[in-house]
Amino acid sequence: MEHGSGGIAEALPCLLALAAARTPAILRLPELSAAWAKKALDLGPQGLMFPMIESPGAAELAVSFCRFPPRGVHGSVHTVVRASAYGINDGYLARVDEETSPPPWPEAILLGFQHYLVMLGTTV
Repeated sequence: MEHGSGGIAEALPCLLALAAARTPAILRLPELSAAWAKKALDLGPQGLMFPMIESPGAAELAVSFCRFPPRGVHGSVHTVVRASAYGINDGYLARVDEETSPPPWPEAILLGFQHYLVMLGTTV
């Protein structure tokens, strides 16, 4: 979703196919945005990747988009979204809050090959 024309609507069929193959999915968001994070999380991926996190404050902000109040800003419509099995998963809210506790270090850092070359002042 960060690069290319795909968006939320195009992500759902991909997530369904990956779930059928028992393959975890991580959605790469186009920007650090509560709106994008909320929509993506409602689809039920196993993780999100936020672009351009350049400070601890930005990392904390990204985590807040994924947590429910009072520790975050993600509103709850958990009874009508795929992520909670449309309300069937009774422990959804507690599980999500527990799973989105920020780690003391980044869980992953992605530096794309082209990005790296641009940083070096060269291209392929």
